[in-house]
Amino acid sequence: MTMKPIAPKGFTLMEVMIGAILFAVVAAGAMMAIMSTARMSKNENNTRYAEASALAQQTIERLRNHIACDDPAWFDANCNLIAQGWQADNIADARGSKGLAGPLRCYRVRQLGAGVDCPGGGCIAIDVQICWNTAQACGTCT
Repeated sequence: MTMKPIAPKGFTLMEVMIGAILFAVVAAGAMMAIMSTARMSKNENNTRYAEASALAQQTIERLRNHIACDDPAWFDANCNLIAQGWQADNIADARGSKGLAGPLRCYRVRQLGAGVDCPGGGCIAIDVQICWNTAQACGTCT
């Protein structure tokens, strides 16, 4: 009686290499999908920051012309800043509507005393807030 040789159990080196290559291709595709999703989420936040920066810059540029002692809306006869607190900034957008739909823009103008940022005193600061939750009042958004 002739005995057949017993087939070796397990995988050959070629089968293992093909399996490893297939696993690497699938893993690389999954990682690219995960990274793409994370990048899209990050870009959405960057877009909001860029929009908020542009809105704040618009407000600052518009108010820059008022920072002069001869503006009676902001200064008294002795050139002292009139405290106004937080004010809503309703600048008409390019379409000519009353204000921008979406974020709430607020500003306040305040006198800075002498210090590191204002060595001689008499400096004026303009604070601008962009609130995405328009239910909040000026000066309260976080």
